[in-house]
Amino acid sequence: MFECGRHEDAISRVDGLIGIMDDHSLYVTVRAQMFLLLGSISMREGNNERAIDLFKRAQEAVPFQEGPHLVVITLMFGWDFDRLSPAIQLQLFKAMHAVGHTEVAMSLSTMIGIQSDNAKEAIVQYSTALYLNPSNPAGLLVKRSKARAMLGLWEDALMDADQAIKANPTGPFGYERRHAVLHSVQRYDEAIDAFTRMISLIEESIDQDLRQLGEKYVSPSRSKTAIEGVVREVSKITPIVLIDIESGRLCDGPKRLHIFKSGSQFKELVSSMTEKLDDERILRVVKKYFQYVTFSHVWAGEEPSFQDVNLVSSVWDLDSSPLNEKLKRFCEMVRKDGYRWAWSDTCCIDKTTSTVLNQSLMMMYKWYEASAATFILLADIDSPSALGKLTKSRWMTRAWTAQELLAAKVIRFYDRNWNPYLGDTHSNQKDSPEIMQELADATGIARETIITFNRERSYDCLPAVLAVYSQTPRALTPVNDTEMDVRVGALRDSLSDTDVIPMHERVARLPPARFANRRLHLPCAIFAVNKLSVQRSGSGLENHYRARVSGIGNVEFQTSDQLSLTEPRRLIFVHPWIRDLQDPLDGSTWGSTTDGDEYDSDAETEFGSAPSSPLAVEPAVTLDNYTRVLRLVVRLQQPFHALLLQQQLGGEFKRVAAEHEIVVPGIEHTINFARDVRIEVVEIL
Repeated sequence: MFECGRHEDAISRVDGLIGIMDDHSLYVTVRAQMFLLLGSISMREGNNERAIDLFKRAQEAVPFQEGPHLVVITLMFGWDFDRLSPAIQLQLFKAMHAVGHTEVAMSLSTMIGIQSDNAKEAIVQYSTALYLNPSNPAGLLVKRSKARAMLGLWEDALMDADQAIKANPTGPFGYERRHAVLHSVQRYDEAIDAFTRMISLIEESIDQDLRQLGEKYVSPSRSKTAIEGVVREVSKITPIVLIDIESGRLCDGPKRLHIFKSGSQFKELVSSMTEKLDDERILRVVKKYFQYVTFSHVWAGEEPSFQDVNLVSSVWDLDSSPLNEKLKRFCEMVRKDGYRWAWSDTCCIDKTTSTVLNQSLMMMYKWYEASAATFILLADIDSPSALGKLTKSRWMTRAWTAQELLAAKVIRFYDRNWNPYLGDTHSNQKDSPEIMQELADATGIARETIITFNRERSYDCLPAVLAVYSQTPRALTPVNDTEMDVRVGALRDSLSDTDVIPMHERVARLPPARFANRRLHLPCAIFAVNKLSVQRSGSGLENHYRARVSGIGNVEFQTSDQLSLTEPRRLIFVHPWIRDLQDPLDGSTWGSTTDGDEYDSDAETEFGSAPSSPLAVEPAVTLDNYTRVLRLVVRLQQPFHALLLQQQLGGEFKRVAAEHEIVVPGIEHTINFARDVRIEVVEIL
């Protein structure tokens, strides 16, 4: 009846139903809708006074009832019951404004300052107030933007934020809403720009309350600095070069940082931390993003090298040789597991650069230990694999097998077709009793040790005496016999025997290097650092340092370790290559003499009696003590590979700046041996 134009009859019929029905709220709601529609018709006809009366009758008719009957009416006639109450209020404001009751309309609009729990209703209220053309609409636009965002009306919310900025260009809150909306729709670059502008406006404001309010915000630049600092820390135990699985390119630390900063995860972090730096979340996101998988396998000839991959730009562009396909299959498995980065010893180490090679060898254990997983290819095992095949695999004969097996927290074995060994689908096959028992039987290492190995707690597994310190990592130019005689002759004129013989005696009494009480006891010549300065910040994460070293002079080196410039005396350079200080003409035997308790050899430890030194040599020619000492001084004047140690609170030392070889120029000619050099055993963690 109402839709046919018989409005009064329809309203009368509804009034009759309200009078006879026990639950008449449904009909009250329908009557309110009818009054709203009649009022709207009256406004279109220019009869605003009647419209006001009808809208007020509609207001009195609500409460609003939901139910299936209203859904049917909505479907049949298009009546919108969801927004009935705010729609009535909006139309009432419009009608009052049209007849000149502006003050009453404005006074009613002040009620909009009270937030409605219903976002839809709030939007109508804010729209009503904005219809009245307030002199400063920015605040209402900001509120409506927030209400629209609550309903996911992102385009409308962004439009309101932009209009708020246009209405008040120097106000920060329009930019705050713009940031919130853009962040929600993952337009992070624009969101960060909006938030940066908001911070700038707050800082430029002369309003002290507003500037004080700005103290609760964290600027994007501060967030970026914090995130980059965490990336630097995480990178310290990450390989120098990794394969970017997405592009197949080899990426060093700076390239990986650039890729991270260009991606959505970095930008989302920056955009989300508006009021507080969440250090735990930053660390969690950074660690997850830079997770990498290491590759363990048997080399089978001309594996793809660092230069090979760089030549074609990408692992994926390598030709289809069997060894290249092996690398590609490894990368495919890494990608399948959802990781971004991969490391293979074939192509991720530039073996033509000695410093890179040496650093890689020194850091290899830590790299496997820090990896998300290690995938192990057993290329000589067919599918389907059977128990016992792993024991006989060539992989078990490699020199690096024990390190990779023990260091990796998560391992997976694959046969030649990249099927899991024994069909075991554990995400970590260290959880497989069968595989761990087979490894334990093959290696003689207890299952629990393989599963939970911790290098810091496992010195008891190491030999008491280490022969590794019997040779330098790379030979330096030796002194030939003729040059030795000339330089010894020159030293006779400048050094007295009383100056240097005591030092030689201390060298002769040094015991061999060994482990005891979970410390490396390292015999060495020690040179103290008197001053330390940063020469320049290097590329990537490293600094270039210059140290003023007692008895040596200036030594320059680079490292990513952050060394204290105010406590240089905690640092020492040591010459651990004691065999280099001996020669075939030296009549003494290193480690053959002890002098009371001067060096606590700990002969009776959990390791038993310490064996004699493997470095002892038989003298070919007997030299007088003075000549022997002078020959030692000449060798100390030669460049040598030094270790840099930092003293800890307990007095023991820890090695630092281990990424690169440090070549020391040798002792100065003006050295004071009693003051500038110590011959001792140091304890190293």
